[in-house]
This record gives sequence, C-alpha cells and structure tokens, in this order.
Amino acid sequence: MELQTEQWNLYTYRQFTDELKGLSEKKYREFCIKIVHAKTPIWGVRQPTMRKLASEILKGNALSFLEVPKGDALEEQMMHGYVLAKIKLPYEQKLTFLFPFLERMDNWSVCDNFVTALKPFIRENCARFLADIRHLAMNENPWKVRFLLVVLLECYLEPDTLADALSLCKQIKREEYYVKMAQAWLLSMAYVQNPCAAMEALQSFEQDRFITLKTISKIIDSYQVTEDQKDLCRKYRDNYKKRHGNQKK
Repeated sequence: MELQTEQWNLYTYRQFTDELKGLSEKKYREFCIKIVHAKTPIWGVRQPTMRKLASEILKGNALSFLEVPKGDALEEQMMHGYVLAKIKLPYEQKLTFLFPFLERMDNWSVCDNFVTALKPFIRENCARFLADIRHLAMNENPWKVRFLLVVLLECYLEPDTLADALSLCKQIKREEYYVKMAQAWLLSMAYVQNPCAAMEALQSFEQDRFITLKTISKIIDSYQVTEDQKDLCRKYRDNYKKRHGNQKK
C-alpha cells in the first residue's frame, strides 16, 4: 500500500498491519518471543524493515498515523515509536504524544529501540527534556523507569550531565529485573566516562547484590576499559563477596 498517505484512518491502518504481518519470519518470531518476554503478541518483523517503513510513513502525514489507535502487538508499538521519535513537531506537541506512548510500553525491546531512535530529539532539547522526564524515577510503572534510565545512559553521561544521571540512578530502588539491568548498564557505561564517579555511585548499592555484581561484570566485559581497571574491579568484586558472602541471589 501507499505509505506516504495524506490521511490515516482505521481502514488504511488495518491494511498496513495486514501487510506488516506478511513481512514476519517464523524463526525470527520464535527468537523474539524468547528474548523479549513480552505479554503482547509478537509477529516477527525485523527492525530494519520497520525502520524503513517508518521512513516512508514520515514522508506523508505522519501526524495522522500517530493519531490512529493502535493494537497491542510489539510491531505496532515499535512502528508507532519509530514514527513518533522521528516526526518533526514542536517540543510541547511531541511530549503530548510521548507520555501516552510510555503508558502502553511493556517490554525492553520497544523501550530501548524507541530511545535509540529518539536520541537526536533528546540531544536537541537536552536540558528541558531531562527536566520533563526526571519525575519518572519515582513512577510506579517499571517501563517508565527503565525508559528514564536508558535515556540517561544514552544521552546524559557527558561530563556536564554525568552527576545528574548518577544521582537519578541512585534514587531508584526497585526489584524489577529490567530496571536493575538498566541501572547496572548505566553504571558500567558511566565507569567508561568517569571511573571514580561511577564507583562512588556503585557504593550506594552496597546492599543490592545483583546491581553491584552485574555492574562489575559489565565493566570487566567492556572493550573500553583497560586491563588495570578490570583488575581493580575484580578485586572490588572479590572483596564485596567476602563482605556479603559468596552465595548467589
């Protein structure tokens, strides 16, 4: 169908999703189901394909596309996210679409891919965007919290914003796996930028064995960290285990 349409409605959107389903791959769908762990349906359409389709939609009336109600499938969420991330709208208008989108987001794949696509917009509006999303640190929805953390690690680890990113990370005390993984990811990326600041922040997670050990593991696995730094992290890990026992948790 013609994606550069001037007016989307439920009928044209249904045509689009029928064609989108036709681009699915059985093995890729099975792979996605295993790694995404989403409660929503997964059709099995590859990311490059969806990004290409989003680029075509953006050449037409993309705002009309955003206004059409979407179903729950992962690919529908992803397509909406790609178009929303790239559409040129005034800042405040874009936020009126962004926050409702976060309400529906329910898996790490949509979250992380959306942030990646949104990075140019975030960097153009760095200070005010952080001011508008920092409240998500205390939100009850774990996917909104992960969104904030992934935004921080992708866009706010520069010297002038690193302290703010680490401060927000330390405020978050949650038990959800995908939130903790994002915190460990952020701390390990912060270590690449500023080892001292990252290790100081990590000490605030002394009682959280998962975040502490996962952060150290990610640092040791990084190609951006020297062998001397990795040795120091191994010693930190060994001393941590001595203090807290060597049991798995």
